[in-house]
Amino acid sequence: MAGEGLETPKKTPATQAVTDAVEELGFGLYQLVPMFLTGGIFLAEGAEMLIMGSITSLLHRHWELDPVIRGGMVSIVFIGFSAGNFLSGQIGDRFGRRTSVLVSYAMIAIFGFATACSGGPALMLFLRFFVGAGCGIG
Repeated sequence: MAGEGLETPKKTPATQAVTDAVEELGFGLYQLVPMFLTGGIFLAEGAEMLIMGSITSLLHRHWELDPVIRGGMVSIVFIGFSAGNFLSGQIGDRFGRRTSVLVSYAMIAIFGFATACSGGPALMLFLRFFVGAGCGIG
């Protein structure tokens, strides 16, 4: 039969107290700050993906990059995303979610600035990985 075994859990006094406390507090600054902080990470990720194509086109002319290196500059960011996503759970569980968001912002800022200052493709690939990892951690 459809829906068999899908019973709503019974509310105990403890769960009812938590529900009442959440309803009483409502939605305020305490909820808005994390929402905007994590939203900023999503904004940074989107900007990262948007500018990646433009950067590789400009650098292709300046550094005379072959297609493999150009593709690597885009791909390394996604590899960094994957590594950052893996580390995100570890950092969040051990040190808290706030720490993972702050580490993410710090990595994006530091390695993003360092990427802008890089002098060659090898260093840029190395730094782009850590920018991607910072986005993944957030």
